[in-house]
Amino acid sequence: MSTHWGYSFKRTLFSKTRDSYLLPPPTALIGALAYGLARVKGISEEILSNGGWISSSNIVRDFIRSVNIKVNAPLHHHSDLAKIWWYRARERRVKFDAVATGKVYIPAINNIPSIEAIYVIDELKLRDTRKEDLLLAAYSIVRLGSKESLTSVMSVSYGEAKELSEREATTSYSFWYDLVESIDGDVITQYVVDPNQNIIGDYARAKYRQLVYPYSRSLKKLSEVKVKVNDKAKVLNIDGEVIIIE
Repeated sequence: MSTHWGYSFKRTLFSKTRDSYLLPPPTALIGALAYGLARVKGISEEILSNGGWISSSNIVRDFIRSVNIKVNAPLHHHSDLAKIWWYRARERRVKFDAVATGKVYIPAINNIPSIEAIYVIDELKLRDTRKEDLLLAAYSIVRLGSKESLTSVMSVSYGEAKELSEREATTSYSFWYDLVESIDGDVITQYVVDPNQNIIGDYARAKYRQLVYPYSRSLKKLSEVKVKVNDKAKVLNIDGEVIIIE
């Protein structure tokens, strides 16, 4: 997929602070696919669960084993001042404040910058969702993160994941830091919400986990890393693309 100008993913929850992650968190990729699936299946973006409303992203979360991404683009973090308005009911007054809103701009230099995502699906948990629905949903992804972060999907494909027996791997896709023993190459790490341990949209007691992105901050481009994985990890080959999952 290719972004129109860049993207913005709020880093700090429950705060006026609106700084953005430099690289997309996995919850954003699941949410993007869930939005497309809701359009394809004609369902609401919210569902009723245990007496409360939760994001329909959790339908997708239930059958996704892992989301691994690689970002082949020059990333430029910048913060703009934005005015926020709110209404105080007791005072019956409209108030406002100015906060810095973090954004990541992606200029097109010589080639089209891209974000590639691999969704590892557990077919036994698909239930009433067809593979055809997921392919259409992937093509229906229109944004990543904030509603202004418009995105165009260039191509979609699917294949069978084959587990490799090797305990060393070379990859350009993101992976959890606690799945490897060593890393050789340029990376960026971020603490993000782990969708495998949290309901998407309900982050009051969210568990954060360190995610590794093969990316060179100095060269502003995708990198390739060699890793040695531990016993918790599985190394998969999907149509020639190597990823590491739990």
